[in-house]
Amino acid sequence: MVGTNNPPVFTTRGLTDRTAVVGDQVFFIAQVVGTWPLYYQWRFNDTNLDGATNAILKLTNVQTNQRGVIR
Repeated sequence: MVGTNNPPVFTTRGLTDRTAVVGDQVFFIAQVVGTWPLYYQWRFNDTNLDGATNAILKLTNVQTNQRGVIR
């Protein structure tokens, strides 16, 4: 609807738990609808990830110290 502000809403469960082997790549996808523009900021253990401001978060060469909570 024109002229309305719709808050962002997740449309899928793309943020499910992931298990990876050391050295793997892992992807997280935020599928969201709402009034544009939409802005993203990925967090790890309650800390912003620098430069992680897109709908897709790609982690490469994952390591054991990366265990935690992605939001």
